[in-house]
Amino acid sequence: MSLLQKILAHPNNQPAFAFMKLDAEQESKLSSGEDISGFDEGGVVFFEEYAADLPVGCKWILGGIHNILVNPETGQIFAFQCGRFTFAFRCDFRRNNINNPTPFQAGETLDARMDLTSLGPCWALLNKFNEDEPEQLKWAYELSQRTNLSD
Repeated sequence: MSLLQKILAHPNNQPAFAFMKLDAEQESKLSSGEDISGFDEGGVVFFEEYAADLPVGCKWILGGIHNILVNPETGQIFAFQCGRFTFAFRCDFRRNNINNPTPFQAGETLDARMDLTSLGPCWALLNKFNEDEPEQLKWAYELSQRTNLSD
């Protein structure tokens, strides 16, 4: 099974697809995050700064416009960029000693007010973890390796 097939088939990715408003044509295109354009400033920050320590195989561009981080073995998306500088991720709330995810699922970003509650209780705004973005994405990747989260 190809990585794209894994991504499309993973049931926990469906809320992310709905949130990103992917159409069938966009869902059929997957390219390496190494192809990120300098014109996509948020994508450069996402892949080259925040996710710099993650394996290259996690960094993908879906549909030509959606930057995602995915566990290449399971196809589970564990983070994505929406807008120019808004980043959503599957937060390891336990490791962060956070009992109530709600305050981390909505708020102001550089783009606009965002609300991720439709994604389920595993998701948070990376923007809420200012200065800790690389560590949070590393933890999200590690969490995706340990478990097949359900939303």
